[in-house]
Amino acid sequence: MQYPHLSRDVLVEKLYEAIIRTNFVLLSSPSGSGKTSLLTLFARKHPEISCAPIAFDNSTQDATTLLSTYGVNVCKKACDIPRGKLCVLMLDDCQRRYNDLGFWTCLIKGSTSWLPDHVRFIISATHFLETDAPASPVAFSSIQYKLTRDDFLVNDDEAYQCLNFENGLPPQLRFPTLVKVMIRECNGHIGSLRISIDAIYEHFRRVGARTEEELLAFYLSGTFVELMGRCFGSEHTTPATSNQQKFLSTCLFCDPRCQPLAQQLSRDEHECFTRLKKAGIVTEVGGYVWFSSPLAGRYYYKWLFPGRGYENPTSLHELIRKVIGSMSASALDRSVVRNDDFPNEAVFQHQFMSTLAQHTTSTCYICPELSRVFPTPPGQPSTRIDGKIDFYLNGSLRWGIELLVNGDKIGEHMSRFAAGGKYAALGAKEYVIIDFRGNKRGISTNVARKAERVTVFFKLGDFSTCRCIFGVAKDEELISLNQ
Repeated sequence: MQYPHLSRDVLVEKLYEAIIRTNFVLLSSPSGSGKTSLLTLFARKHPEISCAPIAFDNSTQDATTLLSTYGVNVCKKACDIPRGKLCVLMLDDCQRRYNDLGFWTCLIKGSTSWLPDHVRFIISATHFLETDAPASPVAFSSIQYKLTRDDFLVNDDEAYQCLNFENGLPPQLRFPTLVKVMIRECNGHIGSLRISIDAIYEHFRRVGARTEEELLAFYLSGTFVELMGRCFGSEHTTPATSNQQKFLSTCLFCDPRCQPLAQQLSRDEHECFTRLKKAGIVTEVGGYVWFSSPLAGRYYYKWLFPGRGYENPTSLHELIRKVIGSMSASALDRSVVRNDDFPNEAVFQHQFMSTLAQHTTSTCYICPELSRVFPTPPGQPSTRIDGKIDFYLNGSLRWGIELLVNGDKIGEHMSRFAAGGKYAALGAKEYVIIDFRGNKRGISTNVARKAERVTVFFKLGDFSTCRCIFGVAKDEELISLNQ
């Protein structure tokens, strides 16, 4: 750690308070959380403690032999570490020795009678998504003090601090919107932020991208997302069944039929969900499932919606026509209680997300809800844009899409893409505002025709067809939906 780094004082102190109370402390979190860095910070902050780092990842020795070289022999139940000061053995990458169940049982459960009180252990382990990765030993469940994923997350202030370090983003690349997007996309995961910083700098150095627009285009592209394997795993076929993929996708888009989660999971689904959760891909709050970060979502959309298209549409309007025609009329119908009801925005979000994936290639990354990071105009209070749905397609296409229902604040939505608007930094080559409307006859009404607007009219109670007005076209188009 010769470069500037976060001090993580609160986290270090939490670890210290745990280690002076017990013989074993478990650090258990996804890859890239900062566990190894925490061990280094702990040793530096507390020189009064004798800290011995032991890396299981780099050793060819079995766990028992490796630990015995530091004075603890679990087979002989003996410890020859001198007394006089507290000694902490910091076992890192312990997931590499999960299969040695006898070792862990003897060390954690069987050492109370012979391990001296001045010897303590920090057990650091990473959750992997890969299906062949063994589960953590049962003995770990008896460890009372644990630091998990949420403990390791950095807050926005710490993320800003990282970006402004000497080894953070170069000063000339610290564009306001870019910084906000990076912090939002990583959502507190320090490993994602570090990779983001390095990738942005390398792109700047190699390609010469210097404007905020160019850097955002790269950061929101598939080329960048593929660099995140270290944080989110390299296994894109777990869980493998279409039913599991469909279930998780509906959960992630808040389909009310899949909530609360605990009542919907089969045994296989629960196993798959638990693995995704431990690996830091998804989280559960109040029975609702979310991706742990927007970046994790971008990384897994390719897997979550495997039926991708063979080529990208030649125009944004072509894409919208195909997407609307692929939406499920029966799903829209099931989303309302009475015939005079109209689906809410979340329903259209789910439908649109899955059908966007069907009509774009696997290299086209779909970024939802980017609206939440962009600043409000000068002189106006900062607000969080809840309930509004935005999609940004890939750094190469640079297409922006916003959905709304019944014309809600459509003027405000359109102004966001204009020069000086909230989304101007994206430099969208094309954008469209899609306004879903319903009326008793299902006819098109006299709405304003603008190049960046698509208005979609449904007959209440019948979602089999819709009438669409694309841009400034005088004639409407009739589109039939999938059943």
